[in-house]
Amino acid sequence: MEVSDDNGQVTGYEITVALAGIKKENVEITTDIDTLSIVVKKTDEPASKNRVYLQKGISQRFMELRYGLHGIDKTKIKASFNEGLLKVELQIADEVKPRAITIG
Repeated sequence: MEVSDDNGQVTGYEITVALAGIKKENVEITTDIDTLSIVVKKTDEPASKNRVYLQKGISQRFMELRYGLHGIDKTKIKASFNEGLLKVELQIADEVKPRAITIG
């Protein structure tokens, strides 16, 4: 999702990932040269001899998402995890923001 200022200029992006039932400790966010990676590690739930599940609605498997960071200021990336939603805020780097050039 694009994030804009009061003038309608795009200033950044927000990535929202639904991770219901996943613990924050099982989510890892990393960056390399021009890629943001979100990794959800598989959680091993201890087997219970007293319960038999017909269906488990929330996936507990490994997952990885990757996003390009071209033009993003990597020092200003912020992430929050609240009520099963992971939000990652990406701010456009100043050097790639549109600007007016004065004709001399």
